[in-house]
Amino acid sequence: MPNVKAPAETKSPDDLATPPPATTTEMEVTTTSALFIPPKSEISRGNPNKKQIIFTFDCGSGINSADKILEAAQKHNLKLTFFTTGKFAEQNPEIIKKFAAGGHEVFNHTYSHPYLTKITDNQIKEELEKAGHETVIASSVKGICPGSRGGFAIATLTLNEVQASDYDAVVFVGGGGSKIYFANEDALRIAKEMCKKKTVVAAICLAPVILANAGILKGKNATVAGTEAKTIESKGAKYTGPGVTVDGNIVTGNAPKSSRLFGQKINELLMACGYNCF
Repeated sequence: MPNVKAPAETKSPDDLATPPPATTTEMEVTTTSALFIPPKSEISRGNPNKKQIIFTFDCGSGINSADKILEAAQKHNLKLTFFTTGKFAEQNPEIIKKFAAGGHEVFNHTYSHPYLTKITDNQIKEELEKAGHETVIASSVKGICPGSRGGFAIATLTLNEVQASDYDAVVFVGGGGSKIYFANEDALRIAKEMCKKKTVVAAICLAPVILANAGILKGKNATVAGTEAKTIESKGAKYTGPGVTVDGNIVTGNAPKSSRLFGQKINELLMACGYNCF
């Protein structure tokens, strides 16, 4: 928030585990708790040696504090980042305009803020589309694509029908089935073409091997399912370990448990860069 005060005395890690509650004043928010600085190993993007604080706000409910936050930002010459749901933007268009007019960043935070890990693939697709993204599923064949855990998706295109010029991002999903695309000519072509036009290229679980085989991970930081770490390293990638890694326009994730953050990073790149900015 606009004014962060460090405690007068040094506190032990145990003391910092439960910080005292924040104190709210009329115009700004002040906290007397110490700042938690994550270890360098937890910073996957950005310069961990640079002294900086990024202020982000999730917007999905009321607007009572919006004007006060903007006033405080102006007073302290701060630029903020607002993640708004589609519903919030529809209901509060004037506030969104104020965010933009103040030079602040405005990103999407899905349409209705569901728990993405607890809804179906079709519901996730609906959330993305309501937030302004059109999604298309392609596979080796058109029709129903069954998953190993009982789920399914419906492919409306075959890979050889996909033209990179028609899309702003491509996402290669993982799982055992993705192995058939490790050397698939169309999958490799799509990865290369999308990377060449500097749009978002993403892959999760085993699928980053497709990107490595396409030659687009050479010299890049990337992750993958642990069993394939050596594979992408052999193609010139710098393996970063579990989690999600963003390097330029390339997003990689290592496992299903990283899928939510993986999706958020893809969305952030799309919204922040106006699609073609890398």
